[in-house]
This record gives sequence, C-alpha cells and structure tokens, in this order.
Amino acid sequence: MSIWYPNGPMCELEPIGPREKIAPGKSAAFTETWFLVPQEFPKDVGSLAPKDVAAIVEQKAK
Repeated sequence: MSIWYPNGPMCELEPIGPREKIAPGKSAAFTETWFLVPQEFPKDVGSLAPKDVAAIVEQKAK
C-alpha cells in the first residue's frame, strides 16, 4: 500500500498488487475490496504510517 498526501485534508491510498512474472498470452488479476470507516483525519498527515492504517482497519473491520 502506498499512501499519498496531496495538499488538503485528504490522503490517497494506492494498492500495490503482488509482483508476478506473466508468460506471453497469459494474464493476472488483482482484486481490491474497499470500505469506509469513521476516522478522524490526523492534524499531522505525515504521522500516519501504513502500519498505522493497517491497525485501524484491523480494529474497525471486526
């Protein structure tokens, strides 16, 4: 997961799929599942690391 912080009160999450070697004529797929949970946006956007996002999701997705 890559997290990008543009100017403004938001962040953009970019999922990164697994690296695969794909033979000619073959294909690969990467499925994303998205959901929203209430979460206060941090005042210091640089303070939220991917592991922190994972912990929030783990806690709130139960």
